[in-house]
Amino acid sequence: MSDGYLRLFPTDPGWQPTPAAADAAVAYVAGLFSGPGDDVEQVDHEFYERVTLTDAGENTTRITCSRCEGDINPEWLYDLIEENGESFDNLDVTRAVSYPCGGLPAMGVLYDYLRAKDDAAAVKLMEDLDGGPAAVSGNGVAVDAIDLKGIEPAVTLGKLVSFVRGVEWQVDLVDLKLLWSGDEQDGPWLMSLDRAARDTLASINDAQLPELSARWGRIEELAWGGPLSDDQMLPVIKEVAALAQRARDAGEGLYCWCCL
Repeated sequence: MSDGYLRLFPTDPGWQPTPAAADAAVAYVAGLFSGPGDDVEQVDHEFYERVTLTDAGENTTRITCSRCEGDINPEWLYDLIEENGESFDNLDVTRAVSYPCGGLPAMGVLYDYLRAKDDAAAVKLMEDLDGGPAAVSGNGVAVDAIDLKGIEPAVTLGKLVSFVRGVEWQVDLVDLKLLWSGDEQDGPWLMSLDRAARDTLASINDAQLPELSARWGRIEELAWGGPLSDDQMLPVIKEVAALAQRARDAGEGLYCWCCL
């Protein structure tokens, strides 16, 4: 592995880059280093089952996740590359999850969901809570929050949103915006969820619950140890839907706090 500009693109397990997408990516990367004094003779790229690695012959300064926009710890990635040698044959064992955490699967990150009047109020809550967690009381700060542990918003919760809407999941289905960070590398972080996602979750009714629980419990991000029982996710869906309903009815936004 040479020194190089490197970007990691996690993808849905069933999706593969197309030649057209590859050409566009190569042209984009080459364009980043086409200014005065730059000398890019070749842009090398390879396809793998879960990731695309792009090398443009410059020093790597930052690696980001296209799903959550969080930084990926370079040391974790370099260790993975070293383990797999020149061929990268085993990179497909990495799970397609969000990595704001330096390589830990999403289930290794804590996620709280809360409601607040607006972005400014949500950020102020972080200050009042000394950075969180939001779902733990005892500091005298009133906050309506739930602890969902490893359920991150872009993929895992996003797939629930897709089931409710009856559409295919896409990486940008839930529009997330990073509002606050306690530390750029180690967190915690606070993100806003778009109002459309809030309203979709708030629309969940009792008749939908059994099917949603069964389908959601079979997604890769939750069933990493095997499919869950059909009713195992019922309490979680009820909690999420109730919080979203309270936020919608109060005209408030839905937010996600996460931390390693």
